[in-house]
Amino acid sequence: MSKKALLPCLVLCLLALGLGLACDSASPVAPSGTLLSISASPNEISANGSSTIRVTALRANGTPVNPGTIVRLDTTIGSIDEQVETDEQGEARAILRGDGRIGTATVTAQSGSAEATTVEVAVGEVATSVSLQADPTSLPNSGGKIRLLASVRDDQGQPLAGATVNFTTQVGTLGSGGAFEPTDSSGQVEDILTVSQSDIASLPASLNPFQVSVQAGSGAEGATVEITVGESASSLSLQATPSSIPDAGDGHEVTLLAAVRGEQGQPLAGAQVNFTTQIGRLKSGGGFVPTNSEGQATDTLTVSESDINALPRTENAFQVGAEVGGGAEVLSTTFEVRLETVPLEADFRANPDGLTVQFTDITSNDPTSWLWSFGDQATSRDQNPTHTYTSDGTYSVTLKVTRGRSESQITKQVQVSD
Repeated sequence: MSKKALLPCLVLCLLALGLGLACDSASPVAPSGTLLSISASPNEISANGSSTIRVTALRANGTPVNPGTIVRLDTTIGSIDEQVETDEQGEARAILRGDGRIGTATVTAQSGSAEATTVEVAVGEVATSVSLQADPTSLPNSGGKIRLLASVRDDQGQPLAGATVNFTTQVGTLGSGGAFEPTDSSGQVEDILTVSQSDIASLPASLNPFQVSVQAGSGAEGATVEITVGESASSLSLQATPSSIPDAGDGHEVTLLAAVRGEQGQPLAGAQVNFTTQIGRLKSGGGFVPTNSEGQATDTLTVSESDINALPRTENAFQVGAEVGGGAEVLSTTFEVRLETVPLEADFRANPDGLTVQFTDITSNDPTSWLWSFGDQATSRDQNPTHTYTSDGTYSVTLKVTRGRSESQITKQVQVSD
């Protein structure tokens, strides 16, 4: 083409660019060495919801690519603009829209020779709660099969169909192989756990009971159940020694002894016992205590006077308890520890010396608190106080003593003269 013929074409092209029209030149793409990054907000949407996809394109030196650089987008679920252009910061945005399908949308961004990058968006109703049931919850030493049932619900508390559920186990083999399984129209999905005798033989004591868990999406907290290996407990008894303690004083210790037996009536070793108490502090802290070879588990309860005082004064005993797993049930029992109330009979001596009187408590059975009223509006909580009156006279002096839940009071006339 001659220079005279080429000149009009160039003029027309420049005119077209000025009017915003496209020439036949190629669309700009990211230069070599460009790094693409991609994000989604939010990363979980409903089946027909939307998410903003943000792509950033930076050159190798960290500066943004030229404005108008074309970024091509693709998604496995839903729809998205096929191409977008970067702005002055090297960012390009697009909207991912759900098309009714449920699953994970993988959005891919590409531009020129830059390496493609992806982001995943969960599409469909979001799981907010998941529960797990196991039947049975204990296995004999020979092993067996356990039916697992997961139930998933949405944020409205309704069963969530099509949610992907993943079972995991510390012991044995899952029928699903650990793969993701979808919930049915009732929001439920089943799996079968098979535990062999060899699995149990190699099971460390720290993994009995062992755990089976389930997870449904990233929006819901997973659920876990415990499976006990070995014969199930069929009976549980509890004793407390001593069976009664004083209702006053600190540091009273009571030994709790739980005895667990199996289905054949023999002592059951390795059973996990949980002790409970109405008042006081357990040495176990309320954690599980395993039974020994004789099927027994022990714990120590320490009771203070303040613990006892926290009980209503009408109660003269408190409850301790024990629990142990028994197959699909929890066995529990309680024992009543009595409070020994020591009767008091208040009494005192008064030794005047002029206007000063030395008072001496002579109450039997060791009271733990005293309240004196000297008849002149003065008081004292000392056991053996000294009080000086301001004038001669006869005064009504009252002593009230307490010990635990017992109390007694006496009033005597005391005469003083200067």
